[in-house]
Amino acid sequence: MTPRTPAFCHISSPWSGGTGFGFNVVYPLLWNIQTSAVYQNKPGYPITASYVATNAEIRSSLGRNLAACPSQTAATCTQTVTVAMIPPNTIYDDRIKQLDLRFSRTFPIAGRTKVQGNFDLYNIFNGNTILNEQTRYATTNNQWMNAIQIMGGRLLKVSAQLSF
Repeated sequence: MTPRTPAFCHISSPWSGGTGFGFNVVYPLLWNIQTSAVYQNKPGYPITASYVATNAEIRSSLGRNLAACPSQTAATCTQTVTVAMIPPNTIYDDRIKQLDLRFSRTFPIAGRTKVQGNFDLYNIFNGNTILNEQTRYATTNNQWMNAIQIMGGRLLKVSAQLSF
């Protein structure tokens, strides 16, 4: 259920909410080592909040039962409705920023056979931006905005590729 207020009727996302950029650089170094860097800067995920309201809560503000409730007795009605509390795409988490590096070198073996060794560093700055969080708001035992998933930590990878 979406409230009928101006904030929910005309939703205008901020410019930063949909703007992301990145770049990729490849540069040769000494001893035939090739290095590359990839930088990404993407908008954070939208923050939302929803609340599950019971028939009793709705009845006190609306003056009647929910439509799904039987008309005879409100005391026996267990229907609920989920209400959006924040207009969509108006509040965002921190931006997602990540820098990855790669150093590689190709070693010829015999004829057309060669081995390429790679050394990769992911998430150089060890960012821990939230990627997914709890969106349900509750009056008791509130877990709203608790992180469910965060960006992976710094990672080092060593690999090789054989071409023949």
